[in-house]
This record gives sequence, structure tokens and C-alpha cells, in this order.
Amino acid sequence: MINQVGSDNSMRVFRDFKQPQSGYFIMPQQQEEKKGVSGKKIALYATGAGFGVLALMKGVMSKSFTKVLNKWKISLEQKVQKNSKLTNFYKFIIDKITVFRNHFESINNFTTLKDVALQRLMFGKKGERTFTRKIHEGITRVFDKISRRTVNTSYAKTHRRFAGLNDQMAAINERLLRENPNDPRIKEIINQIKTQISTVNTSLNDGFGINARNARLRQMNEASEGLFENFWNASLSSVRNFRSRNMYSSFIAEDYLLPHKTRMIKETTALAKTSREGLDEILKLYKEILPEKEYLQLEKQVQKASKSLKKSIDIETNKYFDKSRDLKLGAAPTDVLSILATAGTAAWFVGKSKDKDERISASLKYGIPAVGAIATSLYCSAKLISGGKALLFGLLSGWAINKVGVFADNVRKQYAVNVSFQNKKAQPDKV
Repeated sequence: MINQVGSDNSMRVFRDFKQPQSGYFIMPQQQEEKKGVSGKKIALYATGAGFGVLALMKGVMSKSFTKVLNKWKISLEQKVQKNSKLTNFYKFIIDKITVFRNHFESINNFTTLKDVALQRLMFGKKGERTFTRKIHEGITRVFDKISRRTVNTSYAKTHRRFAGLNDQMAAINERLLRENPNDPRIKEIINQIKTQISTVNTSLNDGFGINARNARLRQMNEASEGLFENFWNASLSSVRNFRSRNMYSSFIAEDYLLPHKTRMIKETTALAKTSREGLDEILKLYKEILPEKEYLQLEKQVQKASKSLKKSIDIETNKYFDKSRDLKLGAAPTDVLSILATAGTAAWFVGKSKDKDERISASLKYGIPAVGAIATSLYCSAKLISGGKALLFGLLSGWAINKVGVFADNVRKQYAVNVSFQNKKAQPDKV
């Protein structure tokens, strides 16, 4: 009978099934998620490593502060020329600045040691290590080619300015003769101007044309032929050299080449002075026959041409001379180490990313921009751009490459999403 069927708890199928207090009987397996390195950390450490090695290799602080001291010295020397009551005091300060600057420049001896050591290592004592020597020489040639191109580009710009000035004066002369066909005074002055223009052009070509620049380049190379051995013998050839006064009183390499550099600067300055005097004479003649407004416009163009020539001379005989000196001592390959340091640091941190996708993103957005920033800074340095500007351009390029990398990474991810969606859509429905 139905009523006789009782409810026996002992017969309940799920009598012993107990739900845990947590609400789940089987906990899902959980794996600890690998944490990746943040992109900002990659950029910070990679860029920091690169610029840190670059500063160490190039002695940036020493060179930058030396420029400040030189500016102070020039300013004081200008005050001495005015013969004021403080002339003796200014001379005293100039002497102290000179001594301090020379001692401070001796820091460059120690930043140059690693260049010379690496070159001797790659060359061998007698240049017998052919393979590594060719690598060293190849890197140096690349840097020197960039620097030398900067010199030639600057002079090309200067010659274009003078060519434009010639065209402007020729147009003025033609107009004045056309407007005053019967004025002998105008005709005589213009003939004098043409003579002066011819003299200035000849002086400019003889002093700063391609043949003259190549001749000075040969002089630089000849002057620096014994530079490496001189520095080696004064430094790493013996431990006793590090107790020498020369190591701590001045920059040995600069002292070695200073007479040649000074003579070259004086020669080119004299040549520029000759051209400037010719231009001044031309302006005096034009002042007699031109309206004031037109004369001032011409004077402005003359000043721009003279300023461009002065800048080109400084690039060749000062900046390039110093760069050539550093390259002869093996600076280029050690500068390249800053790129390797950046790439190595970036690669190490990128490798800490949690998966392949994150590694690609980190490389595009942070690793490549960091390497690009250092490479740009080095390129600017090879182009004879000052250290501060080279650093700024490097950082700006890193920022720009980062923006491109972010865009490329977003496109890459969107493409991956689209491909995944299309693949799923193409699959037949399962019954």
C-alpha cells in the first residue's frame, strides 16, 4: 500500500552529500599570473643606461663646463681691453680661470683612456688584429664622414649666401646704370664695386673653396699622425704616468694639437677678415648711390653672409678639429657602446614581459624608441651639434618614435582582432 511506504532517511541517495561553506564543492584551478615590466620602466632604464654610458664615454660634463669657463674668460678679456679701474683684478681672475680650466680639462684624459684602450685592444700592439681593426676603422670612417659632410654642407650654405648676394648686387648695378645712363659718377662707382666684388669672390674661393678645405684637412691629418702614440705613451704605457703632472694639469691630446689648431684658426680668420674688408668697402660705395632703405636691406644681406662664413670657419677649424682628434683616439667605437647598452637593457626588460604579445608591444612602444633616442643623439654629435642640443634632439626623436610605435601597436592589435573575428565567423555551426 502506498501509505505504508515510509520516508527512511537512511535510504536518501544524497544523504552524505554536504555542501562546503564556501558554496563550491570543486574549486577551479588557479594559476598565478605572470606580471610584466611596465613600459615606463623599460623606457626609463634603457634610455638611462644609454645616455649614462654616453656621458661616461664622452666626458660630457667636462666639455660643457669648459665651454662655460671659456665664455667667462672671453667676457673678462673684453673688459680688460676697456682699461677700466678693475683691469688688474680682471687679469687676476683670467689667470685663475685659465689654471682651473686646464686642471678641469684633465678629466678628458681619463674619459679618453677607454677610447685608447679599446683601440689598442682591437688593433693589437702592431695592428696585427686585422678583423677587429677593420671593424674599428669602419665605424670611425662612418662617424668622420658624417662630421666632414657637416663641414662641407655649412660651406655650401655660405657660398649660396654669397652667390645670392652677388645676384642682388648685380641686379642693383644693372638697374642703376639703366636709370642713370649719362651719370659718370654712378658709372665710376659701379665699376669700383664690380672690382671689389671680383676680389671678394676670389678671396672667398681661394680661402674656403673645396681645394682650400681639402688642403686644411690634409694638414689636420698630418698634425695628428703621432697623436695616438703620444697619448698612449703619456698614459697607459706605464702605471707611473698616472702620477705625472700632465695627467692632472691639462688635456694631453689637446696640448699636442693646440699649435696646429691655433695656426689654422688664425689663417682662416685672416682670410675671412680680407673678405669682410672687401664687403665693407662695397657697402661704403653703395651708401653713396643707394636710397637709405635699399642700402639697409643690402647691408643686412652682407651681415648674414659674413655671419655664415664665420660659422662655417668655426665648424671646420674648431668643432671638426676637435671631433677629428677624438676620432683619431678611438672615440667612435666606444660611443657605439651606448647604443648597445640601450639595446641590451631594453631587451632584458622586454624579456620580462608576461607573454609574446606584451613583448611585441613593449618593443614597439618603448624599446625601439629608447634605442632611437640614443642613436639620434650620437648622429647629432657626429654632425658636430653641441652636447645639449644633441641630447634634446635625441629625446625628441625618442618621443616621436614612441608615438609611431604606439600607433603601429594599436594597428597590429586591431588587425589581430579582425583576423580572429573573421576566422570564427567562417567556422560552420556545430549541431
